[in-house]
Amino acid sequence: MNGQPIQGEIEMKNILPFSQADYLERLQKVKDSMGDQGIDVLLITDPANMYYVSGYNALSYYVEQVILVALDDDMPRYIGRYNDALVGAHVTTWLSRDHVHWYTDEYTNSRTKHPMDWISGLIKDLGYGKKTIAIEMEHDFIAPLAYEKYKQGLPEAKLVNGSFIVNWVRIIKSDNEIEMMRRAGKIT
Repeated sequence: MNGQPIQGEIEMKNILPFSQADYLERLQKVKDSMGDQGIDVLLITDPANMYYVSGYNALSYYVEQVILVALDDDMPRYIGRYNDALVGAHVTTWLSRDHVHWYTDEYTNSRTKHPMDWISGLIKDLGYGKKTIAIEMEHDFIAPLAYEKYKQGLPEAKLVNGSFIVNWVRIIKSDNEIEMMRRAGKIT
């Protein structure tokens, strides 16, 4: 199911504003900060930070979506609803198919299943169930119930607040980011 070609998939990877090398440089800076803080896995839930690391550009107040960054992985992972994987992550990011994971609509608006139940299972399947996991928690894009589901679904993990890891990396702009800002300034 996950990471496999999606019927009717469109290849539009060239719409990213930055090169894959730029995204890899950003990712390495985030991972360096994680390592300095003793964090094995970062769950990015702030849309601005998701975009910064992966190119994924879609806000959602309706469904849960996450970018997972692990110290031992060369690429982040998108985790979200199937429709968002099809239209968003496969089309607008630099991520390979095997780094795009989705849950089905049975986890949406359900009293018996929650997306974080599925995501917690994936985290364990990836071998991170006993690791130190930082979660971005200080914004409007993660519900209190989602955090509770992580605590229930990952009882052997050490969960910590990772709200400002990406934000502090984003403060220092690369040469390409500065050039993009200059061009945008000229347009306006």
